[in-house]
Amino acid sequence: MSTRPLARMLSPLLLLLFLAIGLAAGPADAASRVQVVTTTTDLKVPAFEANRQAFLTRVDQSLERWTAELAPFKGTKVVVDHNMWIYFLTRFGLVEAGSIEERPGIPPTPSHLTKL
Repeated sequence: MSTRPLARMLSPLLLLLFLAIGLAAGPADAASRVQVVTTTTDLKVPAFEANRQAFLTRVDQSLERWTAELAPFKGTKVVVDHNMWIYFLTRFGLVEAGSIEERPGIPPTPSHLTKL
């Protein structure tokens, strides 16, 4: 069990957010998009495929590690700044307790922040 506070662990995990969003549809979908790129460009396909496989292996290893590190916080309520965090929260079992941005694109009112 990690003894690091949740806030400190989120910093490296912020980098994972966009990856989590990209893989939300599943690795097969991501792989199919990569296949389109390799068939429509002059990339060196074997080198590209080797690098892609190495990257996906690192992603899988990192996801396992991050999931284990965040396991003690599963079910923890957190306040997010934007509704895009739903993918991150879902992947790691966190619960949204509230959002700073009450409505997309509109700054929060003082009364809304007080309620949080």
